Formats: sequence, structure tokens, C-alpha cells
Amino acid sequence: MKFYRVIFNEAYRFLTTKNDEDIRFLRRKLSTATPVNADDKVIELIDSKDSSSDTKELADFPGFYSGGILATKQVKSEVEANLSGCGEWVPMVFNGEWLYYFNVINTKDVLDLDKSEVSMFDGYITDIRKYKFKTTEDCLPMLFKMAKHITHPPVATQDFVDMIKKGGFTGLIFEELK
Repeated sequence: MKFYRVIFNEAYRFLTTKNDEDIRFLRRKLSTATPVNADDKVIELIDSKDSSSDTKELADFPGFYSGGILATKQVKSEVEANLSGCGEWVPMVFNGEWLYYFNVINTKDVLDLDKSEVSMFDGYITDIRKYKFKTTEDCLPMLFKMAKHITHPPVATQDFVDMIKKGGFTGLIFEELK
């Protein structure tokens, strides 16, 4: 089975939160692979100043915090059934339009630590130089976080990559993990 790193395409806009309090809230919550439960909180987004992205087109999956993926309302409605059980959708607002951040909360123990080249600290993986995956017959979710590597971006399966390509959605690039 092939696994992929999800990368935001820099040809499109990158967004950030309007205020520092919201980004701290997201980092505390999204770095733990647990639900955000932000039902009573509306997070407002703005263009990232670091990427001069206000001159670029807004992708179907705009660049944002790499712990999950940000999607337009239309794309969310097209992919959400396939992502059921993988995480939660956190509503956000950009220029008066609703966007939805998919917070990946599903973790899977797929990495063979004995055969991979990794650096560990305090029981967590801090760096992976070479990936060797366990043989699995489980039906894996399309997006998940690797166990002991939850503070890093989600891992995508071939099914997720195929769904994005078939839909013609913009904003994401996939790099096979080897």
C-alpha cells in the first residue's frame, strides 16, 4: 500500500488566522489529534503576509495549518462522506465566505519503527528519513495521522489521492513516502 505526504501548492493562496489567539488555540488543539470542539468559536482567516498570496487564486484546498486540510464549502460537500470517521470539520470564515478545516483525528500505527530510519524523543517520532511500513490488511481511512507522529501533517492513502485527482480539485500536491 502506498502512502503520501500532503503538501500545499504554493501557486495558490495561503491563509492564516486573523488574530494570534486563534492560531494558538488551533496549535494547542490540532497538534494532539483530538477534536477541537470549536462549535461556539468562529475563526476568521486572512491572507498570509509571508507568501504575498493576496495576488494568487484561492484553491479548492487553500494553504493553511498543515495539521489537516482547509477546503471550500463546495469541496467539503463533495468529499466529506469519504472522510467520515477520519476527523472533524471546523468552520472558518475568509472574506465573508465559509471555509472548513478538516482536523484529522484518526491515528494509525503503520510505520515499522525497526526497519524505518527515524529520530525519537520522549517516545515520539521527531524525524523520518526512510519509511518502511508494516504490512496491513486493515481498511485504512483516506487520511490519518501516524501514531507517535501526531504533530505532523496527515498521511493520505492512494484512495484519497485518486479522489482529489478525479475531482479535479486544486491546492494539494502529494509526495509518496519512501
